[in-house]
Amino acid sequence: MRAGNSMVPAALGYVMTEERIERGTIAVLVQRYSARPFDGKFQRFCEDVIGSAVGSIRELFAKVKAIDAKHGKFDLLLCAGDFFGPLTEDDSVDDEVSQLLEGRIEAPIESYIMQGDQPLPGKVIEKFAKTGGELCKNVFLMSILPLDDVVAKIKPRYHFAAAGGRPPKFWEREPFVWDGEDARISRFISLGAFGNEPATGKKQRWFYAFSIAPISATTAPAPKPANATKNPFMAGIARNASKRSLEEAAENFIWGAIKQPTKRSKVVPQGEPGKPPPGYKCRRCESTEHFISDCPERQKPPENYVCKICGTPGHFVRDCPTRDAVGDTGGKKPKPGYVCRACGSENHYLEDCLVANQQRGSQSEHRGRRGPPKEISTDECWFCLSNPNLAKHLIVSIGSECYVTLAKGQIIPTHSEDYTAQVPGGGHILIVPITHYPTFSTIPSDIAQPILDETESYKTALRSFFAKHGAATVLYEVGRLSAKGGHAHVQAVPVPLKLKDKVEETFLKEGNQMGIDFESNPDAALESCQGGRGSYFRVDLPDGRKMVHLMKDHVPFSIQFGRQVLVSLLDMPDRFDWKACLLSEDDDRADAQAFKAAFSPFDPSL
Repeated sequence: MRAGNSMVPAALGYVMTEERIERGTIAVLVQRYSARPFDGKFQRFCEDVIGSAVGSIRELFAKVKAIDAKHGKFDLLLCAGDFFGPLTEDDSVDDEVSQLLEGRIEAPIESYIMQGDQPLPGKVIEKFAKTGGELCKNVFLMSILPLDDVVAKIKPRYHFAAAGGRPPKFWEREPFVWDGEDARISRFISLGAFGNEPATGKKQRWFYAFSIAPISATTAPAPKPANATKNPFMAGIARNASKRSLEEAAENFIWGAIKQPTKRSKVVPQGEPGKPPPGYKCRRCESTEHFISDCPERQKPPENYVCKICGTPGHFVRDCPTRDAVGDTGGKKPKPGYVCRACGSENHYLEDCLVANQQRGSQSEHRGRRGPPKEISTDECWFCLSNPNLAKHLIVSIGSECYVTLAKGQIIPTHSEDYTAQVPGGGHILIVPITHYPTFSTIPSDIAQPILDETESYKTALRSFFAKHGAATVLYEVGRLSAKGGHAHVQAVPVPLKLKDKVEETFLKEGNQMGIDFESNPDAALESCQGGRGSYFRVDLPDGRKMVHLMKDHVPFSIQFGRQVLVSLLDMPDRFDWKACLLSEDDDRADAQAFKAAFSPFDPSL
């Protein structure tokens, strides 16, 4: 596959090209092959194809990550249409394009993008010219080959387009058949846009997931679909015999914002390494000798420009005198977007966090000079979807902000001869925000509401679902700030209706034995912990009331306290240790499937 002017490793085994068919339409052609058989059979590969991102890069990758977790694993992502969206007036703005190019936005899987209807941002053009196509880790910008010739040559089985219509519409054409012994069948799909909600009507479908098994010499021809039509490309092959050569046709696709010369050259000039390509002009001074990043005029902000860090005009963000500002604990102030995993603050790094250092203090003489505690990364976190060891077979629902999973080693026995679970699949559930934050109270206020709203939607759905099966709902959350940083989640457990009035009493009794008291004003107690100002344990009782315990410094608190209380209430002491309750993966899958099927009428994500 060709990405820019460089070849992506051939081990990928893809043939892919893209071409502007007409203004506003981009096609992607995909053909996956395997040169080596696996156990005597060709391997099957999975791809996810999406429509125009229109600049919503971070949101798109978050959604793709969730889809990959629920339906993957996918081998790669194909992004058709306008990926970057309309150009901004100031190319130096710290927007999502800049964050992507600098590696501050990560692609969850290998992603291939292209130019759509809009011109490419200048900083993307610069990066492309310097790297030959790789914009950042896992993100490649592709170059061009003549579409008709490639289609006729490779006879792709899937042909994708984006930006068809205003706004882009989803449309799947009837399949068509190629001449030849294998009678290959092609399918054409036009995708809607991911970014930009439509002013009226339903949002068009913007993704298309599929699997494809390579064709070998021994593969029998696929049966011709009943709705197959004539091949629209066959008539054009003879007609295009006198078309321009590849060299004549391939000029300057990637620099679509630049006026083309009236007379085309027969060979595409590539320019010198590190120098602007032919036809490039600096958008500030119109010089052809340097990129906009090297422009002398770049030091002068445009009129009405205001620095986002300090809110004053006269300088760019990169030149802001407060850029090296001191954080609230004396260390360096983090860049926007950083969140301390220990306390959720955006005003200091983990190594400067008072919460993290306080928890380490009593152990420092045993630890020696080992430095700050190792921060848990998202690929090590038990609850982050990016962790390859996450038990994804237990996931039963994925929303926009949260996912829902059966608990590993759940309290409720589901494969016991002595006990019949009231709720299909057991019902011991975890509601987990997709984004990693230590507790719900540490989620920044400007982005917290959608996460909290979806969490409450799942709570309400579970209450209704459990009630249908004759059970009450107990929810609890351990909102503990730790030096390593945990991942916020809420646990939900169904209990028989006959026990619902004993839930509060049991928490008070067990808490009294362990020195755990509960606040008289739970809402005020939770408010005191907002912004990472404290750790807490919260219980949502079946009648809707809350119980809140505020954890105290240097006083141990067992994260298994909620489970301890519920196994006591249910008279199941042997279910306290979750590790002793683990099931085989087959049994887990059966439980997840049973829960999923029964919960679907209540699932707010459907």
